[in-house]
Amino acid sequence: MEKLTLKEAKEKATKITGNIPTIGTLRNWVNKGLISSPVDYINRGKAGGRIGLYPGSLPVEIATAIYLKSEGYKIGEIAQVRKEIIKGLRNMSNEIEDMELMKSNLMENIKNERLEIQSFFRADKQKTKDEMEEMLENLKLSNLKMRYTRTYKEFSQELKEVEGVKQ
Repeated sequence: MEKLTLKEAKEKATKITGNIPTIGTLRNWVNKGLISSPVDYINRGKAGGRIGLYPGSLPVEIATAIYLKSEGYKIGEIAQVRKEIIKGLRNMSNEIEDMELMKSNLMENIKNERLEIQSFFRADKQKTKDEMEEMLENLKLSNLKMRYTRTYKEFSQELKEVEGVKQ
């Protein structure tokens, strides 16, 4: 597994988006769960402190977070969806089955979202304000999950292409 410092991840993410927050902001994002935490550390002696080493996916996570924030999503929403997606991925065992399951889940989510939208607008079914707000929140989170997954995949491919040209 490739490990990067936060500075290295920031430099790689710059290749994708060009607009990267400061290291301090990225550390704040780590604390809020928006991007991955360190998976290891390098100790630099008594006065040198330690440097966090992050997973190789961090540049793509940073770019994905920046994009979704620019689309108007809140940090807490992005962090929540990221956590749910990672939890779902960790529960999967076989890569080929994972891809088929993700495809199936996305198709099921789209189907369910369409049904929820249709149900939401049906005139014969009266809804309370709380029911309407809950339905809208569920639709918003479902949409964000799909956008996070799609954006992450696109930025992963873009980083591979950029680094492939440079290597």
